[in-house]
Amino acid sequence: MSTTSVAARSSESHTTSFEAKRDSFEELAVHDLSWIVNNTSRYASLLQRIPEIFAWADAAVDFEKLQVLAQSVALRRFRSCLDHIGRYDSALAKSMRSSFEALPAQGKLRFMTAPETFYRISRLRKEPVDSIVFLCNALNGEAALHGLAPIRKDYMSALGDFYYSESAQESANGQSAQAVRAPLAAGSIPLDFTSPNAGLAQETSIKKQYLQYSAEEKKLVCEKLDATLERIARVNPAAAVLIKRHAKVIIPLKTAERGYGSTSQPRVPGRILLRGVENTTYEGLASSVVHESMHQVLYILEWSGPFIIHHADARAARERSGWTGRDLALHSYIHACFIWYGLSNFWALARSSDAFDTVEVHRELTKSLSGFRDRNPVELLAPYAGMVRYDVLQIAGTLRDRLKPVLDQTAV
Repeated sequence: MSTTSVAARSSESHTTSFEAKRDSFEELAVHDLSWIVNNTSRYASLLQRIPEIFAWADAAVDFEKLQVLAQSVALRRFRSCLDHIGRYDSALAKSMRSSFEALPAQGKLRFMTAPETFYRISRLRKEPVDSIVFLCNALNGEAALHGLAPIRKDYMSALGDFYYSESAQESANGQSAQAVRAPLAAGSIPLDFTSPNAGLAQETSIKKQYLQYSAEEKKLVCEKLDATLERIARVNPAAAVLIKRHAKVIIPLKTAERGYGSTSQPRVPGRILLRGVENTTYEGLASSVVHESMHQVLYILEWSGPFIIHHADARAARERSGWTGRDLALHSYIHACFIWYGLSNFWALARSSDAFDTVEVHRELTKSLSGFRDRNPVELLAPYAGMVRYDVLQIAGTLRDRLKPVLDQTAV
């Protein structure tokens, strides 16, 4: 298989043998056992805490537990991935593991928990060649980033924040150019404008005409996101921490239309797509970033217990959103109950801050509360009894009562 040489290149400079090297998988798994042994109780405790987390209370301990869960799942998934590859090509699996073992702890965690790594491992059986090539190139890219291998064409980190593009192959003086590095929002969140990951994010069933950002437009997008994240932190530091912990990468998309939108998907957890950043207000952008970052928390939590049962009837069921009027799948609807609850709390807090425009804050708060105004949105799930986890349904059912003081203050 041609991918063997791709993976092997990243291990050429590693002289320590695979068998003799200390197993850093086990080193990373220090906290893994507690999740395996106490999975049910840990899941229950975190689920119970979601209303407080999304009320923007201090959640440092909760975030740490979520990080351990994410690391635990990523570790086991990658080990299973290598076991699967090893059944067909033991040399390739050995080379990939050797490349991974050589990375420093930060590199291992970056690779393991990257959104695209999660997605590619999920597609391994259906798209083995594409998945393996990506994983090998990402390992090579991470090795190059940490000075363990030379920069070569097609190397890219799994986050897409470090890559070597064709256009950067030669500098003006004929010397090899430096690898492209994505700018960072708030000093930590990669903004991936042009890596192959960003290109793949545009390949959806909804056909849109995507355009390239100019250098000046990229700068403006970065500045707008920086300013928005700074304003979010002024409203509530816990919200800013949640975003920095769980938004692994943001992909800004420019379209021919002047609209604005955002999305994230459980199959690519940690990746947020922002369409038309240049077309929205700071308040609209803040709502989107907070909104999508809360989804990431729920995606991680669902790794220990899906909210919706795996059944054809549950997948086909739909309910109308009280916030947008759209028909939503049950999974999206139960997520919406938590997400709009969190946004209601955020914009209620924003009223006591000068971070955002007063009129816009009122507009965002009104929209966030709209689905809670006339009735408890969870009541609409009664016809789908047995399709939604009972404990999730019970906790979601308390959200409207928790918002009652804000609802009373903003009664229309």
